[in-house]
Amino acid sequence: MPCSIVAGAGRLAALSALALLLLPPPPAEARTHSRQLRATRAASVASRQARADALAPPEDPSNGVGIAPTAPVPAEATPAPWSLDLLLPLLWNSDAEQAASGIASPELTPEGRLTWSRRLEAHPVRLSALLDASTDRFVRARDADADLLYGRLRAQYESGADDQEWQPFLSYVPTFTFAPTYARRLDTWHDLALGASKSWEWDGALHRVAPGADTDSQAAWSVAVNGAVQRRARDGGPPSVALLLNPSVTWAISAAWNASLELDVTRRWFDRYDGQGRRDWLLTPILTVEFQPPEGWLPPQDSGLGAPVLDLQVFLTRQHSSAAEGRFQQWGAGPILRTAWKF
Repeated sequence: MPCSIVAGAGRLAALSALALLLLPPPPAEARTHSRQLRATRAASVASRQARADALAPPEDPSNGVGIAPTAPVPAEATPAPWSLDLLLPLLWNSDAEQAASGIASPELTPEGRLTWSRRLEAHPVRLSALLDASTDRFVRARDADADLLYGRLRAQYESGADDQEWQPFLSYVPTFTFAPTYARRLDTWHDLALGASKSWEWDGALHRVAPGADTDSQAAWSVAVNGAVQRRARDGGPPSVALLLNPSVTWAISAAWNASLELDVTRRWFDRYDGQGRRDWLLTPILTVEFQPPEGWLPPQDSGLGAPVLDLQVFLTRQHSSAAEGRFQQWGAGPILRTAWKF
């Protein structure tokens, strides 16, 4: 009896192997879409990260929630080191980036981010950390659904005497993408970057704000720039080197209204992989208009609602690539409801 079972199992294994050999290869369209999906996934993730950072920058030590803080922090006050931000964007996306058909669709992306930031007393260094998790869901392109989990560790020079000074920094960002709902890991990459940031502040009459420890809360206009050199290691794909540039302009219109315009520019060179090289330009302009409900419109922050604000965001993501499968473009627009708790 045992011999017949073994013989039967052997025949079953042989038949299974034969069936796999006789299966037709995947259609050319499917193979092309798979290559394109992998080549453009990083661009869509970078766009999502840039849009979230435009709303809730993780290195911002302010006790405020808006994109343009207008309330000065008293000198004796210590900014809250922790922030929990919840974002609920409802966008119209012109091209669901992972959909085989590439159709337009409403997009809902609940997102939570926990950030920590503290300036060391003994050294002119600010340390910050971020953990961000989001779930991307499309109404008309369900095959584009995906989940994202990433972190960020950053050490940045900060003297504490002038927040408009040049501030060199070093950062590390691990990023993981998953099939819904965090069921299977699709891609992983690790980014190490060395760069610098600087801001310039003006008041409502367009006079430069004098150097100080908290000039952004006194400014009506703020121009900032971040630049970095990045090295990326990627599972299952070629490593790459990139130059990053992120200029932005923020306008504190009033106590209730703010606006910002920024442009994320990335020039990336990939190591040769399977005998081929690749060069990319990634451009992501982002316009954000924000409304902060005046005091008294909503229950106080200790009621458990945090500090809600309403944003309207319009963005365009466009990637030019030397590889045909790496070319990618989408735009989106819609409201974003978010709230935050500082502690």
